[in-house]
Amino acid sequence: MAKSLPDSIDIVTAIRKSWLLSGAVLLSDFDRLPAHLVKLDDQEVKYEMAFEPSADIMGLAHITIESKIELICQRSLEHFDFKVKVNKTIGFINRVEDEDKLLGGVAPSWVDGDTVNPKSLLEDELLLVIPEFPVKPGATIKSEYLADEEEHETAEETHNPFAVLKDLK
Repeated sequence: MAKSLPDSIDIVTAIRKSWLLSGAVLLSDFDRLPAHLVKLDDQEVKYEMAFEPSADIMGLAHITIESKIELICQRSLEHFDFKVKVNKTIGFINRVEDEDKLLGGVAPSWVDGDTVNPKSLLEDELLLVIPEFPVKPGATIKSEYLADEEEHETAEETHNPFAVLKDLK
C-alpha cells in the first residue's frame, strides 16, 4: 500500500483540521474488487481526499480518483484499459436523521465510532464505477465459446400429458 494512506484515521480530527490525503494505491491492495473483472496487479490508482467541516453533519470528504485500470472483457476475455475518473463528495453521518440534512449530490457514508478506513472509501467509489459486465469496445465472442446449434436439436413431437383425457370424452 502507498505510504501516504493510513489504515484508519480519526474522522473527527481529519474533518476539524481539514486534512488532505493524496497519493496512489495499488489495485492489489483492495480486498473487495472482483478478480474476474479487474486485472489485479501493480496498477496504481491515484487519489485525493479533502476533508472539511459541515454545520449540519459530522463533515464532508471530497474524493477524486483518476486512473486507468485494466479490465477483463466478459465477451472476448481480453484485457482492455478503462479510464476511471471520480469526483464525488460524501457526507459522514452517524445518525439516521442526518441523512435528510445532506445536500443534493452528496452521498452518505455511515460512521460507526471515531475512525474511518480511507482505503475502504476509495474502494467503494471504484466498485461504483466498474461496470458489472465490462465489454471491450468492438469485442466479439470467440467461436470456440459458442454452442453448435446442430447439437441441440429440439424434439419435434412433444408429449401432451392431457391427450389421455381426449379418449375419456
